Amino acid sequence: MEMPIQIFITLFVLIVVGSLVVMFSQDLLGESSGNIKKFSKGGDEPAGAQFLEVDSVSAPQMANLVEECYRQNYGKSLSDQRCYVVHSQTENALTRQDVGAALGNADILGEVDESLARTFFISWDFGEAKVVVAT
Repeated sequence: MEMPIQIFITLFVLIVVGSLVVMFSQDLLGESSGNIKKFSKGGDEPAGAQFLEVDSVSAPQMANLVEECYRQNYGKSLSDQRCYVVHSQTENALTRQDVGAALGNADILGEVDESLARTFFISWDFGEAKVVVAT
């Protein structure tokens, strides 16, 4: 029982086409799942500062943000990090003494700009191992 050459060629072509379809679909599915994971994690961008928009900022609120920035970075971060970008609807009249008094542990607080604008940054200063509040 010999099979004609035409059947061998047809089977060979079907096997080659079938394997190419399987390889193409695996590659496509692999790329798609990688893109979905990247999208759900927020891409390749590193986690950055959180943007907060508030009506006004009080000394206890500022102290909480400073403490949270300190907790997130002390002993963990090996470089300067921006923790929060705060935008207030009203002008801020907070001083270092106000924030330090509300903080309890003023040693973790570094520089605080004397005239905080409506938008200011709360950042981790690795060299000083303190949190800095600046415009």
